[in-house]
Amino acid sequence: MTLKELKAALKSLERISSSQEHGDHNLNPDLKPDAPYKESSVLILFVHCEEDQTLSILFTKRAKSLSNHPGQISFPGGCKDDIDKDMIETALRETEEETGLSKKDVTILGTMEKYITRTGFEVTPVIGLISGPVITTPEPNEVDEIFEVPLEYILKEKNLKIETLLYQGKDRQFYALSYNEQYIWGATAGMMKELVDVLNKPRK
Repeated sequence: MTLKELKAALKSLERISSSQEHGDHNLNPDLKPDAPYKESSVLILFVHCEEDQTLSILFTKRAKSLSNHPGQISFPGGCKDDIDKDMIETALRETEEETGLSKKDVTILGTMEKYITRTGFEVTPVIGLISGPVITTPEPNEVDEIFEVPLEYILKEKNLKIETLLYQGKDRQFYALSYNEQYIWGATAGMMKELVDVLNKPRK
């Protein structure tokens, strides 16, 4: 997928609206948390390498010292702060804090529908674009590693799968994607699946 094709596909986000709440409970209806939810946002950051015209998506591996989801892979982001004017500002601020990438270098391409996590977060996925290659500086108290996955790899249907594990005595389903030694699963993979559906949707 080229940058031009990406931007054309993301235009559909402006027209997509659904009364259905998206989230982890789409695969496991009994795990839907009770409202109110905690407002947060993440930045799904496309890195466009101008040299070879390729696209990738940036991910962070959470620090093992964190109390919530230590060592798991996620998009940069976090909870809304009082200083944030909107969820886009939250995603940009958190990304800058976690990765060292300046929000001034990020072009916003749109937002996706909010995603409800099993743990009670209402996440707004913000779509951003930055020119690469990028030089990142992980915040050591929050991030152990920052890496990219080629968009071409993510878009292949065989790579983003539904897997099952036993949780609280029941089989639970979740989306997952393996890339090299990285294993992306749960809410992050769930949001990625919704993005892939948008990008792979046939266009006239």
